[in-house]
Amino acid sequence: MSRNIKTQKENVYKIIKEGAIISNPANKTTFTFIPVSPQEFSYIAESNKDLEDYVPIVLTINERLKK
Repeated sequence: MSRNIKTQKENVYKIIKEGAIISNPANKTTFTFIPVSPQEFSYIAESNKDLEDYVPIVLTINERLKK
């Protein structure tokens, strides 16, 4: 499994480096999650620390994979 993750990571950076740049992307992705348990609140707090790094990567990959 770790080999697959490594391959996926390499592919992500290849898409970011070599993929087409879109000048006016349409942001159509929204996320809604309503936490219930203390553990879910903990996950949200932890995930929020890296959110600014992950969102541009996800949006870049999603848009470029559609082409």
